[in-house]
Formats: sequence, structure tokens, C-alpha cells
Amino acid sequence: MASPSIKGAIAQSNGRLKRDGYRVAIVLVRDQYLYLQATLPPAPGSHKNKPYQQRVSLQLPATSEAVKIAEKRARELGYQLQSAEFAWEKWRSVPTAPATNTADWIARFEADYWARRSKTPKSETTWAIDYAGPFRRLEPYQPLTAANLLAAIKQTVPDTRARRRVCLALSALARFANLPIDLAPYKGNYGPASAVPRSIPSDAAIIAAWESIKSEEWRWVFGVLAAYGLRPHEVFACQFDRYPRLRVLAGKTGPRLVYPLQPEWPDRFGLKARRLPHCSGRRNADLGHRVTQAFRRMGISFAPYDLRHAWAVRAIGKFDLSIAAAMMGHSSIIHARTYQRWLGASDLDRAWKDLKR
Repeated sequence: MASPSIKGAIAQSNGRLKRDGYRVAIVLVRDQYLYLQATLPPAPGSHKNKPYQQRVSLQLPATSEAVKIAEKRARELGYQLQSAEFAWEKWRSVPTAPATNTADWIARFEADYWARRSKTPKSETTWAIDYAGPFRRLEPYQPLTAANLLAAIKQTVPDTRARRRVCLALSALARFANLPIDLAPYKGNYGPASAVPRSIPSDAAIIAAWESIKSEEWRWVFGVLAAYGLRPHEVFACQFDRYPRLRVLAGKTGPRLVYPLQPEWPDRFGLKARRLPHCSGRRNADLGHRVTQAFRRMGISFAPYDLRHAWAVRAIGKFDLSIAAAMMGHSSIIHARTYQRWLGASDLDRAWKDLKR
């Protein structure tokens, strides 16, 4: 079943077509396929002798990329009707909108992608960031060729997260289109060890930032992120099941339980009574962006994710590695690779003092 966003995109396209004077509309058939509808001359073999409302199959699935292609095809049809150049042979001699250009292949790739997984906030975020984003680097109405894929990859900086993400997405598209090209040599050496270390805020800086927040709702959000090291979007999907133990109900890596690293912080920050600001956003990335915007608006000198990293770094030595990783919602290997290298002199001093007690 087509999503409301697809139906909204079709309505917007039809609005632009009407505004620009094209008497052609995009229609959704069986809630799965895109067609064009217009007053057209009788097709060859028809018993009618006057133009009437007819539909033209585009052989396109109901996806966001396909709607863009359908609008382009609607303009072609509208121009042909206005200039008296319309001929049924142009729309029936070969399948309309064959998958020869990049936009066609992306539309088919997206249809296949959603045919194999359900749409959830997590999967929609994955699609938007890991696939749709890299695909925007391609010229949509150019042929899908090895040269064009390489040109898009070379727009990114080697050995970066962006290069790796683009290589993975374009490799998947090439395999789907049976395009013989190996993009693995261009992926580079990006990994957790090559990420730029963050500036981890001190406990004093965290408390001072919390005290500077005027809004009770955003104080609660900040306090939960600081005390429990959640991903920013997860603050909208958590609850206490046995205070101060917090249960993350959903997120990037699914449900989990988390304890505060600083046992006194939940009470100090007044977290027992749940208070959330009203934030819209279906995808995890949308909600995370709202939190980041709020931090900037409130003049907080560090990012929401810095609170998560502060929790992770300080957890080393306090919790067993596997326990800390489980509470953060990732593997022990990722936890060690990502966070152990960020231990600073103050963290080592703290561990030494704890050892002497």
C-alpha cells in the first residue's frame, strides 16, 4: 500500500503540472503503480473516433524516486499534446520509462528494497542516510555506467565515512543493475580508529550546562542523555521500569536496559517524572536533529552525542566491557575500538585513584 508521503508527492507533482499548464496527471493504480492520465486521441484499433480520457502505463512502482520520473514523463506527454506531436507509437512501441537511466534504476532498486523489509522509523532512516543520500550524487537522467559511478565516488574525500558510505550504496546499485564493476578498491580505510576524537565534556561542564537550561522539558532531555548515555532520538522512546533503571523501548539497535553511570544524577536532574518537549519527526534521524537544534538554540557548547561519548568513556573501568556495551546498545568490539582510544590523562588519573582505594 502506498504511503501517505507517496500520495502527497503525487499531489504536489500534479499541482506543479496544472500550474504550468500541462493537462496531464499522475495517477496511482492498484495502490502500487504510477500511470499518466490525459485526454488522448483514440489508440490504433480503437472503435472511438474522438479524444477521451485515457491512461498510459509508465511501468513504475509507487516510490518517491519514481514520482519524480513520472512528473518528467508527464511534461513530455503534455508538451507533445500541446505541440500536436503526440503519437501512440512513441508511448507503445517500447515499454514506457525503461530502466536505462540512473533515476529509473534507483526507482526499481528502492521498490525492491521495500519489498524485502517493512517500513519502520529505523529502516526509513537507513534508506535515507545509507542509500538515498549517496544516490543523490548521481546524475538522475544520465545512463547508469561504471564511469558515472566512479565520478560520483571521486567527489568524496578518500578514507572518510562519506567515501565508504557512497561506495557501499553504489556497489549495491551496480549489483542490482548487473553492472560489472568492482568498487571495493575505492572504499578506503575508514573505520572507528580513523574517526576524529571528540572533545568529551567534564562532569562539571555537564552540570553547568544543565543548570543553564530554562525549559523543564529540555532539562529532562539533557539529564537523561547525560545520566544514561542514550542516542539523542532514544530519549523519546524510553521509560523507567524500576527507577533509576531505564528501559529503551526502541531505537537504532532495539530495546535495552540502562543504569546511570553517576548514581546521584537521576535525582539531581529530577528525572523520575518524565517530561518531554513536543517534537515531530517520524524517523530517528529527524528526532535526533530536533535535539541537536535545541542544544544549539540553548547555547550549549557541546553536541548531544558528546554526552553519550562522555558516558561511554567514563564507563571504562566502572563496568565490565560487555555490560557497558550492552547498555549502550552495540557490540563489545565496537565499544572497545571506539572509546578506549579516547581515554585522556584525567581518565587514567581517575582509574589510578580508584585502584589505590
